[in-house]
Amino acid sequence: MNRRVVYFLFMIHPIAHAQSDSLPFRWFDKNTTLQSQSTIQQKYLLVKLNGDLLKVDTTGNIMNRYSNPYLGIPSIISKNTGLQVVLFYPSFQTVILLDQFLNEMKKIQLSTLPMPWVNALLFASNKTFWYYDDATKRIKNITQDGQFIVQSKAIEGIEQNNIKEIRQLENFIHLVLYNGSEWIIDFAGNIQ
Repeated sequence: MNRRVVYFLFMIHPIAHAQSDSLPFRWFDKNTTLQSQSTIQQKYLLVKLNGDLLKVDTTGNIMNRYSNPYLGIPSIISKNTGLQVVLFYPSFQTVILLDQFLNEMKKIQLSTLPMPWVNALLFASNKTFWYYDDATKRIKNITQDGQFIVQSKAIEGIEQNNIKEIRQLENFIHLVLYNGSEWIIDFAGNIQ
């Protein structure tokens, strides 16, 4: 089967090709987003058509695939270590933890934790959640089983649902807004 036929099948029916298929990156350009790259040059790609997460090597060979059609397309993908990938499905307030082969290790329903509905979430390197609480205007940190760790002082000037992403850079949490501004908070909850 030539590459154009495989690409055509992929466009018509995303399930039409198996995990072992090999396609160069250029075939994925319109329908994928590069989410992260590991230290051994493997890339994680999110297929926008159906929400599949693909792990590919530098030549474009698909090494692994994860798909959860019931939850849809994840909005956050973070690779904390080479051994774990984290997906966040905001519509269902669900976090999926995957191993390095994209096998599901754990499913966390945020609705079971003492936190409000969130649009942006960080699963930090210490395996806790950071989120922004619109009601209290604070960024908060809780464990996977819902134990409160720390919260920042109130952050004024952030409109509701204006958080683009929360990310960790070294020992700081960055709260990034859609307008491009950014708040930096340390692990003790202090605003920098």
